[in-house]
Amino acid sequence: MLIGVAGPPLSVTGADPAVIRDFAQAVEAMGFNHYAFSEHVLSSDAEQIPELGRRSNIKATFNETFALMCFLAGVTSRIELFSCILILPLRPTALAAKQSAHADILSNGRVRLGVGVSGDPLEYEALGVDHATRGARLVEQIGFLRRFWTEESVTAQTRFHTFRHVGINPRPGRLIPIWMGGGSVTDPFPSERILRRAARLADGFTAISLLPPERASELIDTLRSYVAEAGREASSFGVEGDITLTDKTPDDWRRETQLWREAGADRLILRMGPRGGVDRLLATQDQIDNLKTYLKEVGLEA
Repeated sequence: MLIGVAGPPLSVTGADPAVIRDFAQAVEAMGFNHYAFSEHVLSSDAEQIPELGRRSNIKATFNETFALMCFLAGVTSRIELFSCILILPLRPTALAAKQSAHADILSNGRVRLGVGVSGDPLEYEALGVDHATRGARLVEQIGFLRRFWTEESVTAQTRFHTFRHVGINPRPGRLIPIWMGGGSVTDPFPSERILRRAARLADGFTAISLLPPERASELIDTLRSYVAEAGREASSFGVEGDITLTDKTPDDWRRETQLWREAGADRLILRMGPRGGVDRLLATQDQIDNLKTYLKEVGLEA
């Protein structure tokens, strides 16, 4: 099982490029396989529109995915760069194809593209995209990403796209892996619709929603059944677990890691949430120290 790390939020690192660089290099030096980072293009002020529920926090801070990928490509040399999760329907498909291809070229083939749809209608509204069609749009986008990455010229007329003899040179020289993720804090087990979509179209699925590790086997067994129904080989589809280290003991870390491993997960992301409350995020160095302790306690230290 390959183990990676979720990057700390900007509320911890700030936008200081030296801090972002140092954390990424420390994670790479410790031997972790991949570096994951989440995104929103916009955050909405949920208090001003209470009928929508608390879908977003306007004080939340995020790097732009492809800008961060290209920066990390220049300051690291080995670690995989994983967008977890890029809200793909917010972006024009051809632009996302170009940006992801360029990031993959600059990183010497280290990009894994995690995509999803998100649930904040205000973010979609502000970017001029129909929130109601985000799932159908995503399905089309995945197919076109792969065409742009492999074909010199693309022509198509579909519900959401019109392409007439266009291409994105330079192309990445490979099919960049596309993974999906889904679920929410309030409903941590992803819906059947999301899981079936991933099983049909993606190269893997990441449990990004604080899914209890006790449900890892349920998730993976469900995904495997959907992959088989889609006529695909189970070996062609990966599954990634997700655990939070903060406010847990090394025994908890070992148990949760083992639950994902025994369930058959191919990968695992380590996250560090707030300590004792949402306003007490760990400082960057504390997060690095936590990761070192994890490697030692779980027996994975190089």
